Amino acid sequence: MGGINSKTISNSIIAKQVIRNYHHNNSVTKNENISVGGKDLLSVFLFDCDNAPHYSNKDVKSYMNKKLKAKISYGNNDESILQAPFIKRPSWEKGYVQFPFNELEKNIRIDIESCDGDRIGSATIPLDQYQPNQLHSIKLDTTNSKFKDDTTVSLLFSKDDLDELDIVKSTSKGKSKSIVFQDAIDSLDNGDVIFYDGGESLISKWIKKRTCRPYSHCGLVVKTFPQRQKGEPAPTEKELFVIESVLGYDGKDPFREYDVLAGVNIYPLKKRLLDYEGPSIWSLKQKVPFTEDQKEAFMMSVWEYHGRRVSFDVLNSSFIAMGFNNLIFEGKRAFFCSELVAQILFNANALTSEEANQKASAIDPGQLSEFDCFGGQHPRLLRHEINSHPTKIELSHQHKK
Repeated sequence: MGGINSKTISNSIIAKQVIRNYHHNNSVTKNENISVGGKDLLSVFLFDCDNAPHYSNKDVKSYMNKKLKAKISYGNNDESILQAPFIKRPSWEKGYVQFPFNELEKNIRIDIESCDGDRIGSATIPLDQYQPNQLHSIKLDTTNSKFKDDTTVSLLFSKDDLDELDIVKSTSKGKSKSIVFQDAIDSLDNGDVIFYDGGESLISKWIKKRTCRPYSHCGLVVKTFPQRQKGEPAPTEKELFVIESVLGYDGKDPFREYDVLAGVNIYPLKKRLLDYEGPSIWSLKQKVPFTEDQKEAFMMSVWEYHGRRVSFDVLNSSFIAMGFNNLIFEGKRAFFCSELVAQILFNANALTSEEANQKASAIDPGQLSEFDCFGGQHPRLLRHEINSHPTKIELSHQHKK
């Protein structure tokens, strides 16, 4: 060992670790620089856990006031606990763990359990078998667990300064920084759905608690030619946009001369993902690409509702948020977010007969994420916020013999 004994090595990694847990604050205008990782630190980001196949809404609601705990261990001495709401597909918002890096330590270990001690699953991740700075879906060992074998978590680890990486972008109009997964964005096509976590706003928290999922808003991907201005050459390549029904003004619609403050609008997708003020954004792709007939019906619906300047459905969205589903009524004069998406997918003949028979005005973003046209896929992360008014918490640890 070249004069370095095992006790010296062990003691060298008994250090304080840092958990940076970023709390979203829309009033923050100052962008504080962060330095994540580097040759002396190993940063581990735990994004979400796919437990959706195992719980009905009724089952999840029994856990709603509890937490899902994640213990991340590196070596024999360093471990940390992160908590997330116990819902379907819970997301650890803006949290990551840093450890003193040690070349002799080859694995990261993750243990997931409920705050009551119910084991969810665990995984040991060999660092030399996974690429750093990339999103990985890790299957958990669910032996002696209530969960099934297909429970997964998504994570990323890095030994670099993330400020210098291409995957880190300024978001929320310069208020924060996020990890952006460009390959996932570039793979999107007509009919894929975008799901947003609106963070700590009252409406967002209300919707997420009511639906037992991390999504409070959604939109539909549209791939079409950009608007041509006079004097410009005709565009030759289609670009990605997202059609949404929004409650208030949320940015410029390039297909309108005059802004619409609320209701159906279309936004350039990449700009929308960076500007949206919320911690996480996911996508679900159609399991089978649209046929030519479906594409035609899809685009006709998109331009119909956009051209009619359909307003936001305040009444039905309030009924859904409060759980008054018996008061919901059907109509096409106004849409809230998931109502618009469900109606366009219905018009494109993308729904099963059972889904098509539901009122579009009774479908929330969480229900939409489980439609058959998405094939039971785990929503793919597009953007995850890592920096918004950071707070450091230092935890001391006892040596484990």
